[in-house]
Amino acid sequence: ILALATTDPVTELPNHRALLAQLDKELERAQRYERDCSLLFLDLDHFKALNDGYGHTAGDAVLCEFASLVRAQLRRIDTVGRWGGEEFVAILPELQADEALALAEEVRAAVAAHTFNVGGGLHLTCSVGVASYPAQAQEREGLLSAADHAMYGAKRFGRNQVRAANDPAVLALFSESHLEEGREEAALIGMAEALVTLVEARDYSTGRHSHQVADLVLRLARTLGLPPTEAQMIALASRLHDVGKVAIPDAVLQKPGRLTEEEWELMRMHPVVGAEVVSHIPALRPLAPVIRAHHERWDGQGYPNHLKGEAIPFGARILTVVGSTLSKRVRAIGCPGGTASLCRVAV
Repeated sequence: ILALATTDPVTELPNHRALLAQLDKELERAQRYERDCSLLFLDLDHFKALNDGYGHTAGDAVLCEFASLVRAQLRRIDTVGRWGGEEFVAILPELQADEALALAEEVRAAVAAHTFNVGGGLHLTCSVGVASYPAQAQEREGLLSAADHAMYGAKRFGRNQVRAANDPAVLALFSESHLEEGREEAALIGMAEALVTLVEARDYSTGRHSHQVADLVLRLARTLGLPPTEAQMIALASRLHDVGKVAIPDAVLQKPGRLTEEEWELMRMHPVVGAEVVSHIPALRPLAPVIRAHHERWDGQGYPNHLKGEAIPFGARILTVVGSTLSKRVRAIGCPGGTASLCRVAV
């Protein structure tokens, strides 16, 4: 009976009640011996869209896979459990904030690299918030709230990332004057990304492509020395760059053979549609020019506006180079030298 009361029936991990009890024990121990204790709040991105598209049985299977992935990255002394829905909590005794951040990043990377056994294989991501005792909070509720806020910040700033409770961007987001606005914008961003998930369900190759492009774009932007906020925004544009394909009929999107000229005209409209979608969301509006121009080419032979050279937005140049490299079409954009030329061509 006790096991039933403290175990989540889907994942067989500790449930909400058990997590609270364990956190009380660990915080009491940390206070008594003057040790650190960190907390991770983990949320599986786009889980509602997955449930809606594949059904609750598939959703439960994904939760179990996710739980196993997280558990495999943690230490024996750590506790991970299901907080509720697609949210999980990990309790990390005797880990300081920087150590907890590093471990959280390992968890995030493992999830992003995993192919979930749904619909022929699906790539998913998670957002993670990190808070530590005594650095960010002195008691249970404060620690839970700090980690939850950090996780919300990770979602707000593009998902598939780790944020600390003392991150200046997270603290600014949760200032009283911006809290409600931030929640509304996060909901709208979630809607836009749900559209991407819908495209992925219709065209699996698009889903894998957008995740791979976003990861490599972020690395390239950092290598080029872009400010962290700008790098994250370009990566988010990369994640959403094919959102306009939601308007492409299945008969065209999934056609196995060569497209007709009329079908190509439809396909060439997806950057325009994608830019229009994000332009209606204030937080995403700066991404619209990048999404609209991601099929432009340095020689002016791209679409939809035949932009040339430096007239192409910088973020779109990075996105185009990375996307073409992953598609093994580097020379088609006038980029001799393959991936070694990425930085030079982008700038």
